[in-house]
Amino acid sequence: AVDPIEPARLKISKYAAVLGRHGDRYGGKGLKLSVEMIQAVASDTLRQSDPQLWAEAKNAEGIGRLGLGRRLPGEQGAKLVEDSVACFRAALRYQPQANQPIKWAQIKCNLATALRIQGRSTSEPKGSLLLAEAGSAFRSVLQVITRANDPVNWSLFQNNFANALMDQGRRVYGPDGAQLMAEAVSVYRATLEVTTRVSHPVIWAKNQNNLAIALHEQGSRTDGPQDVKLLAKAANLYRSILEVFTQADHPMHWASAQNNLGNALRDQGSRTDGLE
Repeated sequence: AVDPIEPARLKISKYAAVLGRHGDRYGGKGLKLSVEMIQAVASDTLRQSDPQLWAEAKNAEGIGRLGLGRRLPGEQGAKLVEDSVACFRAALRYQPQANQPIKWAQIKCNLATALRIQGRSTSEPKGSLLLAEAGSAFRSVLQVITRANDPVNWSLFQNNFANALMDQGRRVYGPDGAQLMAEAVSVYRATLEVTTRVSHPVIWAKNQNNLAIALHEQGSRTDGPQDVKLLAKAANLYRSILEVFTQADHPMHWASAQNNLGNALRDQGSRTDGLE
């Protein structure tokens, strides 16, 4: 009754967030309802009276649209992902890095994630441009979320950055593609210095799997004796993953790692001479 913006604030930060989390976890109409609730309050009037709250609303709308887009097939899903990118870009215009760098970094990370998803489903040459922009966005986030001030989130964002580099490398042939894979390997290695097997065994295994895939990709793109060494490293990493992802405790992850190990050994064998 005192603050005319309070109803909008409650809908953006509480009610829509609850709906979105429910829809994200259980499916149903939660995500769609959360987006509709936010759209109803994210007006020009709100933007003029409280730009940062409006930016928070557009960020929340983008998260909802991205969640919906990942669930729907074909053009409908692609359009929702594209709309989420537009929402995150709009939010960043009213959430400057200088004012609240952590909030800015969170929105920027959401933009990078949406760009990566959009890029992976987009044909060339636009797909590579979107993936490159996603990588650049993750780089800028990592200038704010550092290993020193927030090691856990830094590790998460590093892993996402490496994923974007690897996706980009898969689209690029020749030395440029190999260089992107090598950079992804370096970033994954840095991530594993924080999310260790002792402190975060499941996350460690997932990140270790990403590193192994990157080494496998790098080895497949490399000529000469170095290719076999890279493939052997990938195989050894898959073996270490299987010590955490056991068939009894993590059957799906175990099966995936076993399959990846088999592929690495096959490729290593095809490039190895003699009886090695």
